[in-house]
Amino acid sequence: MKTQRTLAILWLAAFIAGPCYWLWMFLNKSAPAYDGLHALISLVCLFGIGVSVFLFQGSKWARISIGTIALFFGVGAFFEEILPQGWMRVDKLADDATFVLSLVTVALLFFRKYEPVA
Repeated sequence: MKTQRTLAILWLAAFIAGPCYWLWMFLNKSAPAYDGLHALISLVCLFGIGVSVFLFQGSKWARISIGTIALFFGVGAFFEEILPQGWMRVDKLADDATFVLSLVTVALLFFRKYEPVA
């Protein structure tokens, strides 16, 4: 239960910070790459905010949803950012952190046995 709550808080922070950063970059016209794709990914983040709240409360279905979203972000970060541009670049540390968080989340939520406490 503590693991689920910790993961829920970490993902909730990521789901809030990511779209806020994208919106800020878009409004300030800092990078032309923030366009409609980031708006669609923000919908996934909006769904993730709700799922994180339910995961914090201990819902079983929220484990599957957060795991699926973690796979989505992990695969996207790996194939779109890490693989073409390299690992541990200073300007891409957020992508690396998202990839590692995704791996840890999938490992803890999908491959761990949850036994009832007596």
